[in-house]
Order: sequence, then structure tokens, then C-alpha cells
Amino acid sequence: MRTAKLTLDGVDHLLCFSARTVRAVSDRYGGLDKMNEAFSGGDTAKLLDESLWMLSAMMDAGDRYAKLNGLDN
Repeated sequence: MRTAKLTLDGVDHLLCFSARTVRAVSDRYGGLDKMNEAFSGGDTAKLLDESLWMLSAMMDAGDRYAKLNGLDN
């Protein structure tokens, strides 16, 4: 499990690439090896949608991680 911190508008958010996130990525893209395909190509709107989905999934996992470990998030 990997964690990182992202600051948006002065507020820190914990990001986590957990097993739950891996499963969601696999369900969405058909496997981790196919995730790169979603972030390549020339469609800016699709790239933005996929980036926001990934960020949301990792923020959700970070919130779960923080709650389990008694951290403020």
C-alpha cells in the first residue's frame, strides 16, 4: 500500500493506492496493465475524467486509511 499527501487549496488530503483501489482500477480498465491506455491519447475530456476518477478513488482510500489509523484527514 502506498500513501501520499496532496494539498488542494491549502488543505492536505491523504491519498492511498490500496488493494481496494487496485481492484477498482482492474474493474474499470480490465487490469492494471491496461490503466496506461486510459491516460494516453488525445482526448482531453476523457483524460480529465479518468484523472479525476483516479484521484477520487485514491482520496477515498486515503480517508479509509486515515480512519483505520486514527489520523486526521
